Amino acid sequence: MSLRTVRCDAASLAPWVPQLRALEAAIEYPLDDGNDRFTLDHGQSYHGFFSAMGESHFGLTLDAGRVVASLAAVEKRVVLTGHPPVRALYLGDFKAAPTHRGGVGTRPLVARALRELVFDRRLRQTRLLFGAAMRGARGDVMRSAVGAHPARLFAPWATLSLFFVGRAAWSRVRPRALTCAAGPGLDLSPDAPEGLVSTEGVKSYRLRSTGASWPLRHLVVRPETPDYAEALVRLGLGLGDDEVGCFALDLRCVDAHQWLASQGVRAGAVCTVYALGWLPSRPAWVNLATSEI
Repeated sequence: MSLRTVRCDAASLAPWVPQLRALEAAIEYPLDDGNDRFTLDHGQSYHGFFSAMGESHFGLTLDAGRVVASLAAVEKRVVLTGHPPVRALYLGDFKAAPTHRGGVGTRPLVARALRELVFDRRLRQTRLLFGAAMRGARGDVMRSAVGAHPARLFAPWATLSLFFVGRAAWSRVRPRALTCAAGPGLDLSPDAPEGLVSTEGVKSYRLRSTGASWPLRHLVVRPETPDYAEALVRLGLGLGDDEVGCFALDLRCVDAHQWLASQGVRAGAVCTVYALGWLPSRPAWVNLATSEI
């Protein structure tokens, strides 16, 4: 391999967008217990989903001039209960071409992208680096972090259950008063719009079975909301008949998980938040809106 890495911001990403879109179009993710699969499409500009959260940056690893891996980073603020906002860097969207995947093979790709993004003089001022990894049948992306892999610097800070629930199921759910977020928490999405949120056009989900868009909408309710259960049900009932509502909940929000289970609402996926940095105290819970995962 003859690798080199290029760092781009949103304004300079355009020449690489066709290759990035081709790279992600070749990657499929399982759905419905493997009965279907979907691909992601970040749209014509590619950076729109990331730029909506904050200033976005991209580390692209090239092999003979071809994009074989990418990593996105977003400058954003996060809030620990009772403390001023903290500057953070959200790392995500790591993709590697099939020819450059697997264990040691991905190590130089990740290392190069991290070096370009994290060690930039301006970005070094961030207090927290974090990312979210979806768990599959064989674990998450950390399974390839062996030996001196740079991802081993990150520690798991939270495990989130992800729920996918349609309107018909929400019509059978009865809300109740509950304590969702006990103790001080870390909100990684303090600026995410609340309510029913769609990322169609900037992060679309395409079903392999039909080629059509998967009608996914995000139910964004913060765990510390006093009427959390009622707000969640209200949003769920606002879905269209063919839409699926998605939301995430920290496993440590025990009361809320028990209430959802009692209503027949069960998680469909698991996501781990990995982080590296310093905060005044470790949070009792973490919130990350699915509209930003």
